[in-house]
Amino acid sequence: SEALRSQGKEKNLAFREKHFGAELRVVVEDKEDRETGMLSGLTDNYLRVQIIGARKEHIGKEMLVRVIDIKKDNNFATII
Repeated sequence: SEALRSQGKEKNLAFREKHFGAELRVVVEDKEDRETGMLSGLTDNYLRVQIIGARKEHIGKEMLVRVIDIKKDNNFATII
């Protein structure tokens, strides 16, 4: 079962890496990351991103973002 979990994590990372540099629509959620304090949201293909520059007034709104960094546990995007 550990091998399956490892394979799942690898596939998840590969999926997320395909979106590096992509422009995607995201709905900003009322969720602040505990470590970064940034707001996050989900793209229409369920990629969770932390949105650099998002503010409270953006919550609930759809925004166009560019994915600029993919980490092991986080994806980062900036507002276009």
